[in-house]
Amino acid sequence: MPAVEHGGKHRGFEDERNLFPDTIRAVLRLKPKAILIENVRGLTRQSFANYFTYIQWMLRFPEVKRRATEDWLEHRARLEKYVAADGKGYGGLRYNVLPKLVNAADYGVPQKRERVFLVAFRDDLGVKWSFPEETHSQDALLTSQWITGEYWEQHEVPRRRDRRGRRVWSGAWRKAACSRGRLGEPCGTRCGDCLPLSRARRERYRTTFSNRARAPTPDTRVRPWMSRPRR
Repeated sequence: MPAVEHGGKHRGFEDERNLFPDTIRAVLRLKPKAILIENVRGLTRQSFANYFTYIQWMLRFPEVKRRATEDWLEHRARLEKYVAADGKGYGGLRYNVLPKLVNAADYGVPQKRERVFLVAFRDDLGVKWSFPEETHSQDALLTSQWITGEYWEQHEVPRRRDRRGRRVWSGAWRKAACSRGRLGEPCGTRCGDCLPLSRARRERYRTTFSNRARAPTPDTRVRPWMSRPRR
């Protein structure tokens, strides 16, 4: 399928590289038991909302073909009538379609790679299926980095002493808790001293906390091969 990410043409159905109509023709000819379609996350952008649902409805009712005199919006309007009626009056080939935006990092892959998946099963098979639950999470990653420190120990990142003589990890700066909490533990509120350094990373490792803590040097940033910890 043609990519519709930020660097693409963003023309959707009008893109001459669009292969979704060919996919529907293949489905009608082969009548597969299952269908798997993958594309970039740009397909879920707000500007593609109508087009994204149009793709799903074409897969759900593939025998509702587009007429020669119709544009894709008119075809979508006809499909919407069957969707609203839950397929009443439609006796042709039908699929149960499940869409989801999947991030590979949520399944243990050491890379943030987001892709849209459309999985469809032929309705007459009665298949009950759902996407597997995520095994890893961003929250678990931040907890192991900035609260427990297990992340740095697991990847054998050496510790050093900061300007106050405290032992911290050299892989990234680990903020001590504010005066309301013990060293290395949050106080339980979302104060500036206890927040993770995601804000600092967005500003290229320039911290914005009140005490202006020292930011990590470029050679000590989080390595890309370090995967997220499990939940």
